[in-house]
Amino acid sequence: MTSLNIMDKKTWPTLLVEWASENVFIPESKIDKKLFDFITKNLTVEIYHASRLLEEEIADIKSFGLQVTSKNLFTKKLEYARPYLSEKAYSKIQSLTLYNEEWRKNSIYFILGDIPFVKSYWLFDGFLSFWGGEIVSMPKFSRVSIGEPCIVHLSLPCNLIKPTFCSLAECFLLAYKNKFEGVEFRLNQDVHPANVLDIYTPGTMQYNQYPELIKI
Repeated sequence: MTSLNIMDKKTWPTLLVEWASENVFIPESKIDKKLFDFITKNLTVEIYHASRLLEEEIADIKSFGLQVTSKNLFTKKLEYARPYLSEKAYSKIQSLTLYNEEWRKNSIYFILGDIPFVKSYWLFDGFLSFWGGEIVSMPKFSRVSIGEPCIVHLSLPCNLIKPTFCSLAECFLLAYKNKFEGVEFRLNQDVHPANVLDIYTPGTMQYNQYPELIKI
């Protein structure tokens, strides 16, 4: 599959550019989405996942990919974190019976867009500041700043990317007009390690080029 960056039209195949130029001023209800689906059938799009990670968790992502939130993942992350936590913090997190809001179970959240949007998006700012991601950090009393802020850079097939508030086709049309910053979307399946392109951490060139990330 050919991988592209929605923020960089130079990476778009010619057919996609032509589709966008022909559809860009058409009302949403008349956008040729069937043609868009046909054009993007064999394309993958670069996306980002933001989280504060321990070394053990980074190693797991490189070896096994990203896993959806689950009780097993909660237990595994907590055991990785135990050496870095006080007994009080460990006990508090361990005592969680609702380890996550119902709507975040069995899912992974991503940003389609550019890294500055990842930082400015309020949820992801929190996930870079506090360890645990969706599965631990949501209850305020359990937040801890262990590990280091990480941006996981991935590539997923277009058919798996279903933005929360609009269609993927609309995202591309906005990007074609240079009016697209980013959008969140949820995936309800694990991501294979082959789809993980890189993990940006403080000190790496990809991370340090964004001063707003260094401040975290």
